[in-house]
Amino acid sequence: MPNPWEPRWKNVKNLSGGGQGLTVIVESTTGLKAVLKRIRSDATPNGRARMKGEVSNLQILASAGIKVPRVLEDNTAAFHDTGAKLYFIMDLVDGVTLDTLLSRCGQLSLSDAAKITLSLINIMALAHKQKIQHRDIKPDNIMANPDSMEAMFVDFGLSFNEDEDGAADLTKAEAIQKRFLTLPERMSSDGNKRDYRSDVCDLTGIFFYCLTGTEPRVLLNGNKPPHHATKFSELAKSEWQARELKLLFDKGFAYDSNDRFQSCSDILERINYVLKDTPAPEAPPDILGMLNSAHKHLQVKDRKAVVIRHRTTTQNKMAAIAKKIEQYQQHSEKSDLYVGYNPNPDVANPPTGEFLAHIGAYVGLRNYFHSRRLFYRVALSVDYLEGHIFKAVFHQDNQQQGNGAKIEGWTKICNFDPNDGPDINFWIEDLDQSLANEIEFVRDSVK
Repeated sequence: MPNPWEPRWKNVKNLSGGGQGLTVIVESTTGLKAVLKRIRSDATPNGRARMKGEVSNLQILASAGIKVPRVLEDNTAAFHDTGAKLYFIMDLVDGVTLDTLLSRCGQLSLSDAAKITLSLINIMALAHKQKIQHRDIKPDNIMANPDSMEAMFVDFGLSFNEDEDGAADLTKAEAIQKRFLTLPERMSSDGNKRDYRSDVCDLTGIFFYCLTGTEPRVLLNGNKPPHHATKFSELAKSEWQARELKLLFDKGFAYDSNDRFQSCSDILERINYVLKDTPAPEAPPDILGMLNSAHKHLQVKDRKAVVIRHRTTTQNKMAAIAKKIEQYQQHSEKSDLYVGYNPNPDVANPPTGEFLAHIGAYVGLRNYFHSRRLFYRVALSVDYLEGHIFKAVFHQDNQQQGNGAKIEGWTKICNFDPNDGPDINFWIEDLDQSLANEIEFVRDSVK
């Protein structure tokens, strides 16, 4: 069975076989050269859907006047038909891939590196306005013109369109690992793999690659950013420009996406600022901003402050537990079987973890030295990321007094987010059930 693009197009040269597609230079019967991208025969349903998405996104961008290859023909509407040989044909772009350009010259001047990067930033800024993310920015997906030092993207195979039905499900969980630059949010199971700022970080990587000839690979390698060994003084015209270049990459390669450039316009403005090579007047220090930044830093780094904050949250919530026990104590004041409140229980061999709070209650008989003591202890995990509530029951009778009490073992009844504090409704339910068990035990111990 002939391929659906034949005989209108014939193969001229194989280009690549990455992902789930094959790319070939083809020539039409009228002599027009173009690029054909066809799906592999063993492609997954997701791979077929991605090709449909790539064509759709290229058509949207081209119709908006954005500089991308035009789709000349395709049959990707049949992506659900597993028997269909999916393909599309797009413009053949003049120039060489960016990795080919860098392999020839090693690295570019600051001016040329900026020209290439700024041309790509402008394209991606317009794509983002169309709600389309690239998500696979790397040198072999970029064509560069060695004469004009302008560039454009030629592969949108992993692109994501917010307005496209099904695109969110297709891209939500998949990890994206690239040799050129792997971002933490694209590898984490709970990371946002459809974050526009990830494209902006990739563009920072392209600027760094053009300037140094080195792939950034990861944002932290042994706690060191990609540019830690770069001698910016050898790349810049002045000491000021060298310092500003370093600051640009400090921000662009920040591990936390909230600390990076937040949009294409942010990094475009910063690169243009560095290119001016004229220091701006020193701005007065932003004391309020520094205080807010220091507060955020200490909330995470100052473990003593973290414990105090979580302890306060827990103790505030625990007031409802204390009130409940006191209510039972008042009700049982004249009863032979009573409930008592112990706000500061002295417990031997408590469970491990950073102590946050504790509280106790007991059930006893007035005419016997016989009681059941119920203790709760709240603690932080070793890494301070999780809170735990533990419970233990102690048993005392006429022969076992004071330190001779028997402990029936600690059990963990729940975990909780220490920033929110324990779930009080759950805790009260456990308290009521535990007290009910101990009341029955003490009542039935009298024969």
